[in-house]
Amino acid sequence: MRKLTLLIRDEDVRESVKPEDVIEAVENVYRQHGLGKAQDTPRREVRMKGKDLPHMSAGTTSVGQGLSYLGEQNRVVISHFFYFREEQITAKTFPPVMITPHLIHVIDPDEGKTLAIIQSPYAEWMRTSAAGAVGAKYLARKSSAVAGIVGTGLHGKGQLLFLPKVRNISKAFVHSGRRKDVECALEMSNRLGIDIVPSDTVEDVVRNSDILVTSTRVTQPIMQGEWVKNGTHINSIGADDPHKIELDTATLRKASRVIVDSERAPNWIGQIVLAIKQGALKPEDIDSIGQVVAGLKPGRKDDDEITVFSCEGTNMQTAGVAVKIFKKVKEAGLGIETSTLSTYFLL
Repeated sequence: MRKLTLLIRDEDVRESVKPEDVIEAVENVYRQHGLGKAQDTPRREVRMKGKDLPHMSAGTTSVGQGLSYLGEQNRVVISHFFYFREEQITAKTFPPVMITPHLIHVIDPDEGKTLAIIQSPYAEWMRTSAAGAVGAKYLARKSSAVAGIVGTGLHGKGQLLFLPKVRNISKAFVHSGRRKDVECALEMSNRLGIDIVPSDTVEDVVRNSDILVTSTRVTQPIMQGEWVKNGTHINSIGADDPHKIELDTATLRKASRVIVDSERAPNWIGQIVLAIKQGALKPEDIDSIGQVVAGLKPGRKDDDEITVFSCEGTNMQTAGVAVKIFKKVKEAGLGIETSTLSTYFLL
């Protein structure tokens, strides 16, 4: 019998997939990678600085493609991404839906069949949020109760929503240097039922946080190592390419552990490359989150350590989430099965 392709839209994902499912999927793919059971290629992107890409939706600033293989599930996943400025995002749902879809293909390599095509920016948003949660699960103190978010955009809010899934967060400080900080604090306080404080400075957030998240687009450090107290865990989410730098070299020098999610990080992530050049880090002292989750390398060793998780975002994370989505949506009886190409996604 010919296998059908399951077409999955954003609303199917929202209805059937929970944050806990996505955290489990990202944690599992990290473990597989640590054990050498998962592979991917670096994400390929086309970018145009300062202008939109031609023939794309207004606000599109880059397009990308990723390829991954998950050994334990025996699945190949091909991902197509479209990136936007946040002002080009609608606000009908939370998180808001982006104008142009991300497309993810889940493939059975034995039969060469496409099992699912997923169109869901919500899935990609959850993937990034879950990666930070996994970093905090393995590297933050178990007693961590106060979160700090620098950068209160979509991904900053996502980090704040997912952190309570792995740690008992009772308070948070937020800052982005924008008037929207107060609005963000009210919104997230209502969602989480905790005290959220809009802060005037990055320093105030850093000094008060047990778990600090930086989710920005800055190209110069926004924090100083002298602000970081012992026992802090830092998720650096925004610094995901050679140009973005969130953490200063002093912060990385002060850290007992620097963990990354991709092999190319020492030669690719701007703040890490700079710290290595300045002698604050040695490549051999940097471990992968996959090794930590797989138990091959230790996570946090004691409560006084300062730990850093530099999260670039990998195709494997997307692949793990996509396979989980396929399973959950199919179990829920959602999506549309077809043997031919369809205009389903355009409806």
